[in-house]
Parts: sequence; structure tokens; C-alpha cells
Amino acid sequence: MWEDIAAQMMNAPRVAFLGFGVSANMLQYLADKSILFTRSQLVLNGAGGLERVAQKVLRLGPGDLVIAMALPRYSQATLDFLKLARGRGAHCIAVTDGPASPLCSLSHEQIFVPASHPVLHSSTIGALAAFEAIIAVLTAHHQSVSDAVSVTRSLMPYLYAEDEDQPQSKSRTTDDSEAE
Repeated sequence: MWEDIAAQMMNAPRVAFLGFGVSANMLQYLADKSILFTRSQLVLNGAGGLERVAQKVLRLGPGDLVIAMALPRYSQATLDFLKLARGRGAHCIAVTDGPASPLCSLSHEQIFVPASHPVLHSSTIGALAAFEAIIAVLTAHHQSVSDAVSVTRSLMPYLYAEDEDQPQSKSRTTDDSEAE
């Protein structure tokens, strides 16, 4: 299952992450962690208004992949835009809590994650675990050591490192004597 989803993400011309509220935050995490493995991404979370989401969904088509997430207290906007994306020919995967979810009939595939919580209306821990599994497959099977080294070298100037042999952030302006 995870390998298939990872392959779909890598092969799609565009991957759209569709969700609102806390689902948007979870999907943003998946988008951030998978950016090196996808050709192009759209995060459809309502930024700029729902009319902007509609405009972006209308550009989706066959070959594109939509990963939509909604848990109990399901977002009507997620349902509406998922239906629109599927109608335009995009392949749709729903991340939701079970077969009774309204996302199931609108998607080609489903990832069921436990979402019950004793206090909150739903929990996102199951979704986080599923996303970590997808990211692990992408990283373990689809990133060479040389690719990982290249990315790390590119990012090192922006990361803090205690080791004197490692380059420091370009924005770092103080040395150890100034900090005392």
C-alpha cells in the first residue's frame, strides 16, 4: 500500500494536497516532507479564499493526484472540491477514518486512519503515522545516498551546527566571544 502511494506521488505530474482546518496542517507536513520526490505540488488549504482553491482544482486533470483528508466533523469544502477534482479526471486518495466517511464515495482509494479521541472531535495521530510511513518509503527506496548528500550539502549553510568543521548559517553574525 505505502509503496503504491509513494509511486503515485512520484509519477504524477502534480500532487494536490486538499484539506482544511487541522487536516490542512497534517497535509502540509506530508507536502513538506515529500517535496523532493514530487514533480509539482499544490497545497489546497483555503489560503487566499475558497475561490482560489476552486481555480486551482479546475486546473487539475487526468494524471494528477489529489490526496484529500477529512476526519469527523468532515469539511464540506473538502467534499465539494474532491468531487470537482475527481470529475476533472484526477486520481483521488482519501485519508479518513473509515468506510462510512463521506470521502470514500468521492475517492478512488482510501487510507483509513484511527481518529477517535476521548475528548476531541477527532485525533490526527493515525494520519501522522500514515504520512510518516509514506515519507519513509519515499526516502528509503527513492533517494540515493548521493542525492541525500547533495541535499544535505545544499541545506547545511542554513542549519546550525556545533562542529567547527561544519559551515554555519549565513545569517549567523556573532562568534563565541560575542555571546559571552
